Amino acid sequence: MEMILKSGKARSIGVSNYGIHHLKELFSNCEIRPSINQVELHPFNVRKDIVDFCRKENIVLEAYSPLTRGARLNEPALKKIAKEHRKTTAQILIRWCVQKEFVTIPKSAKPARILENSQVFDFELSEAEMSQLDSLDEGWVVAWDPTKAQ
Repeated sequence: MEMILKSGKARSIGVSNYGIHHLKELFSNCEIRPSINQVELHPFNVRKDIVDFCRKENIVLEAYSPLTRGARLNEPALKKIAKEHRKTTAQILIRWCVQKEFVTIPKSAKPARILENSQVFDFELSEAEMSQLDSLDEGWVVAWDPTKAQ
């Protein structure tokens, strides 16, 4: 990856599903550190340790599966916040990512949902709402957690 970056064929290096131990191992074996780490992030898995570490190391976080593949869209606390803002629960999850300064990549093949997912810049979640969403953290993952792989 470093050779590709140095050749000008890439502008930055990114990694996916790197836990802290993976990043530390990488740091001991590289000249150029990654600019971004893509991990599963949403209120049900806030990954405070990885987020804090990446921020300390100036690594941007990219949230994949921010919509929990739909599995958690009917959570009562999420629905309550969505109702107060006249938004969908998916929009609340995306807005949570935006306010956390995560790059977010919600997935949809439906044009109406793609448009809906982009309409998250006309409102803001309060500190209390962000805290309430953070309190939903239970380390829940969509499938399995590769950040813990050895």
